[in-house]
Amino acid sequence: MVKMYEKWDADPVTIVYGSDLMPVSTIPFPAITVCPLSKSRADMFNLTWALEMMDRNATMLDGDIESKLRALAHVCDFQKSLTKHNSTGKGNIVDNLRVMTQPLETIMVHCWWRSRDIPCKSIMMERLVDDGICYTFNSLALEEIYRKEQISPDFLNFSNKPPPSDWTHEHGYRTGAGFNAYPHRPLSNGMITGVVLGMTVNRVDQEPLCMGPYAGFKFSIHSPDEFPVTGDLFYRLNNMSAAFVTVSPQVHKASELLRSIDPIKRKCFYADEYYLQFFRHYNAVNCIVECVANYTLMKCGCVKFSMPRLADTKVCDVDKIDCYNNALNVLFELTVKAKLAGKKHYFCHCLPSCASIQYEVGYTQMPINDLPFKLDFMRDNADPGVMFVSLRERHYFPLWRIEQMGMNQAIAQLGGLFALLMGSSMLSLAEIVYYCCVRRFRRDLPRLQQRNSKQRVRSRGHRIHLRVEPYARKQKWFEGF
Repeated sequence: MVKMYEKWDADPVTIVYGSDLMPVSTIPFPAITVCPLSKSRADMFNLTWALEMMDRNATMLDGDIESKLRALAHVCDFQKSLTKHNSTGKGNIVDNLRVMTQPLETIMVHCWWRSRDIPCKSIMMERLVDDGICYTFNSLALEEIYRKEQISPDFLNFSNKPPPSDWTHEHGYRTGAGFNAYPHRPLSNGMITGVVLGMTVNRVDQEPLCMGPYAGFKFSIHSPDEFPVTGDLFYRLNNMSAAFVTVSPQVHKASELLRSIDPIKRKCFYADEYYLQFFRHYNAVNCIVECVANYTLMKCGCVKFSMPRLADTKVCDVDKIDCYNNALNVLFELTVKAKLAGKKHYFCHCLPSCASIQYEVGYTQMPINDLPFKLDFMRDNADPGVMFVSLRERHYFPLWRIEQMGMNQAIAQLGGLFALLMGSSMLSLAEIVYYCCVRRFRRDLPRLQQRNSKQRVRSRGHRIHLRVEPYARKQKWFEGF
């Protein structure tokens, strides 16, 4: 019995497979965030010329050019050559990246969803991530991801907006949400209900000083309400290549009976149990992103331009790039050390969501020249890349977080232990209660009854004596004559 209690106290929650297969139409299609490795347009900013002029004489650069150069240093790998020069530019990093970035119409030139061509601008949205301005398919609206009253306007000032959301992690799609609910839902597996994203980058805009030895795109597969961490969790798509991506969802659900268990023991948070300052929806990724931003602000006195922040929070300049990169490594080291030491609380206390969706990715890449068809969006002086994303299966098994031992199971196991080891049952337990609590009073009851009977007899005799005594006196008076 003690061992059983210790097991329940240490791990009161278990994860089991659901009893029924669920169709994939009950969950949203994954969100896809695509970032071109080319970060600037040659007609807006000549990176090679600016770096050469800076190496010759830094004073020849005006403030606007230097501001753009220092902004690109956050998404390119040449910041070490800038740290030895004092900054004179006053421009906003995000605004400079907006000016230099590739327009959505230039990058996303062909989109195919549910077996039909659709304008890319109707399903793609711009957003600010670690790689600058990138493009996302099937993500929630920015006002539904961030807390509008807290987050800096840099994260919200984008024109194209998706429809309002009909879905949450814990409750799924709302009742009555139909075929065209948002986020988009898959109807089946395979490319018949998948998405194709055709992209191009002008060759003149491909700058090796920024991209390094790589050319093409990087993309991330994530949940529609998650912040895309393109700096760490991404896949690469080379120019003149096609990526075939198959996705398998892992869906976690939680019983409402677990709410009475402490989150530390159940090892997950419900959506309304943990408040995030900048995000409306709790999940482990959003929590970690916010935690890293807070730790970076504490260590460096500023944050990276893509970290969630208040409008008046200072954004790190080029000389602080190494600081915020090292802060991330130090934070992860502290978290791992705290876990190894057995501490229950540490700086980033970001438990998984009790109800969540994760997408496992299978990825294959092949050259476009080997494809049995010709892409209709291929054009001269531009290098294309194409993504085919679909679900692998038509159904999935949900994983449920449930109680390790409910009340019925506890009673059954206790009864089994009693019967096996003591030859007893619930009737024996009732007998123990009877002999400890009831038998004592039943044993003392005859004594109380006998005592009360004697008292009644004595009382009755005393009353008879009082009635007989006057008669006796009269009899003695007559005898005196």
